Amino acid sequence: MDQKYETIIEDYLDPLAEYEQLFRTVFERSQDAVFVSEPDPEGAVIEANPAAAEMHGYSIEEFAKLKTSQLHPIESVHRAKAGLDRMLEGGWVEVEHEHIRKDGSRFPVLYRAGAVQYLGRKVILSFVRDLTSEKRVEDALLQCEMTLASWI
Repeated sequence: MDQKYETIIEDYLDPLAEYEQLFRTVFERSQDAVFVSEPDPEGAVIEANPAAAEMHGYSIEEFAKLKTSQLHPIESVHRAKAGLDRMLEGGWVEVEHEHIRKDGSRFPVLYRAGAVQYLGRKVILSFVRDLTSEKRVEDALLQCEMTLASWI
């Protein structure tokens, strides 16, 4: 290949490799769960960060074999389907609800997701934040307010 073209290609690819490394680092180091799944009701996991696995009590290898439908309580299936329809129409979903850990316990989450292009196809990109600590603080504050109200 001509040296001139090699230089042009290298000049183009070097920044791409740097951006890829940056996004990989953000993905891997995020404290929130981030995962990519198939755009259907079952939602087979395509890729997930370590926080997603840890938050739900799985190893990264186990989490990668899950379907996102396994993370949602059965009673929220209709809401999940409506959210998927909205995402596939180009919208994003943001909702507080519960997820299920490997041990079956439930925990509150803030779920944000939307459809994006990934490796040439449409997938669902999800961001999940565990709200357990926030809910404990809210409950403690409510208890304090109720105690104060009873004194008045």
